[in-house]
Amino acid sequence: FCCCVNSKFEYQTKLLEEKGYIKDRACDYNNYIDPEKVFFPKTLDSRYSIINHYDNESLKWTTVHVSFHPELDIPGYRNKLTAYNSRNKSTIYNCSFECMIIDNENKSDNPLCSYTFCYVDPKTNTGFIEPVGVRKSYQRQQIGINMIHSVILTCKEFHVERVFVNG
Repeated sequence: FCCCVNSKFEYQTKLLEEKGYIKDRACDYNNYIDPEKVFFPKTLDSRYSIINHYDNESLKWTTVHVSFHPELDIPGYRNKLTAYNSRNKSTIYNCSFECMIIDNENKSDNPLCSYTFCYVDPKTNTGFIEPVGVRKSYQRQQIGINMIHSVILTCKEFHVERVFVNG
């Protein structure tokens, strides 16, 4: 099982190594291969929940969008769903899934902390995780890494052999 991460994010590679992933030094990319058993302690506070279904499509895509544009993270802002509508037409959309982390104590109009989507290609047993978004107020709290790890475990259930993460 292989997990590829963007080499410009040193903290991602450090976190993977701390969790037992081993860098594949035989290639040009930052590929990390997990051992047979990866010990990944749950580091999320009990106020957070990892979920794989949320009915409000607009809030999911707004969460991703404001992750890249934190100045837009204001009450009432909603993304126009153009990326969602494009993704929904993908030929591998039906074999894919999403993952989010919700703040159970957040009473605002958007309790989602993070969102990601994983395309799964069953013909090649490959997963492609994109987009990955964590709202600025939730960054550097282990939210993103827990979400990605949950996606990787789900990929294993789908018999995926390699995963590419595009943050």
